[in-house]
Amino acid sequence: MFIRYTFLLFLFSIIISQNSIDVLSLNNGDLIKGQIIENSINNYVRVELMGGSIITYQYSEIKNITKEQIPIESSENSSQTNQFSIKNNQNCYGDGVKTASNIDTNSAVLGGFVSGFGLGLIGMGISYAIVSLGNPHPDYIPGEYEGDCRNDYLRGYRKEALSKKRTSNLLGGAMGVLTIVLVYSSQY
Repeated sequence: MFIRYTFLLFLFSIIISQNSIDVLSLNNGDLIKGQIIENSINNYVRVELMGGSIITYQYSEIKNITKEQIPIESSENSSQTNQFSIKNNQNCYGDGVKTASNIDTNSAVLGGFVSGFGLGLIGMGISYAIVSLGNPHPDYIPGEYEGDCRNDYLRGYRKEALSKKRTSNLLGGAMGVLTIVLVYSSQY
């Protein structure tokens, strides 16, 4: 019984973690926001920033580490959109994000469910990795997006589409694993 609840708590934490970001407060006053990908306790922390860069900080440089919740609508209004070009009052990156927010994620949920049901957590991880390697591309790019603006539009689309597909895949995988756990536990 204890193992079942621990497992469910683990799955829930995986799903919840997709809506938060790690925040490192440095001794020099800087705030670093990203995803901690490696934490060598009392040694160093490796952080993947929003743009994909990876930076390593020694523990002696870090004041504290916290988590910050990301509001659902933040992907459209985040300050990250400001780092990309805005021409003729266009937010090309933000427009790409808005376009991707309407993509169909049913196949990602189904793939996650089947993988989680069939291979458990390992299948869930494999399915997530496969989805993460994807390179989503919009079906149509309006003609007003040219040059750097087009590149920013595609970057915004890809980032949002991958994020939605990863989250949907994890949700499907968690449902698949939970289903198989419940099926097996009901037999005993």
